[in-house]
Amino acid sequence: MSPLATVTRGLVLLTLLSAGDSGTSSARTFRSSANNGSAKHQRITIRVRNGKTGFPIWLASPIVYVGKVDVQHMDEARRKTVLWNDAHINVQGADPRRVTVVVELVDRDCRDAASDGSLSATSEFDLDLVLSKGVVAPNLCSSKTQKPEPGVITLYVLPETIKELWNR
Repeated sequence: MSPLATVTRGLVLLTLLSAGDSGTSSARTFRSSANNGSAKHQRITIRVRNGKTGFPIWLASPIVYVGKVDVQHMDEARRKTVLWNDAHINVQGADPRRVTVVVELVDRDCRDAASDGSLSATSEFDLDLVLSKGVVAPNLCSSKTQKPEPGVITLYVLPETIKELWNR
């Protein structure tokens, strides 16, 4: 089996496995009292950046859920993203006004000080805060960061190496 087929198969399996878990055990909740975003900004962007360099991670595979995330509403809440580049998500009509992001294929989440290699942590963000001010997650892997932009969520992670992906 070619390396690309192996990675693709692993992505599909990870996606299926993560779809069955509500993520409540490792959920981190970020709440805000910001007012509702204007109706003209009903699209958000999820940026996944390398925690060491600050450069984009093209094979980040973010999994994004908008609104209510539980086992009964999982399919309705999930939004399709591409495997490469930034994820652009339509959030119009989200109820409740929140977005949940899970990043796959990473070695470490730079929001955590622990280096045990665990990730796929769930992050829940208030849509109104994202639309009005933007959110930049803390980067504990280096000093690389950026200013928040309205409508943008920026997450910092360390990607898995080719060897780690191959051995999955």
